[in-house]
Amino acid sequence: MTPESQANPGARRARRPIEAAVRRAAAGVAGPLLVAASGGPDSLALLLALRLVRDDLVVAHFDHGLRAAPLIVEGGGQV
Repeated sequence: MTPESQANPGARRARRPIEAAVRRAAAGVAGPLLVAASGGPDSLALLLALRLVRDDLVVAHFDHGLRAAPLIVEGGGQV
């Protein structure tokens, strides 16, 4: 259990149905599970949920090309 869910009973209640749905969806997959992710918030949420129930994920990054390129600022950081 994560520190956030320990401190927040609502987070624990929300986690249970998500974890159950992810378990059902991934139940028939033998071997590593290939997951396509774009790096957006929905993809990251999917990866976090899958990681709760599987430790054999293989992530393939997919760039939809919908977001503007990051702005590189002086010093090498991104905005």
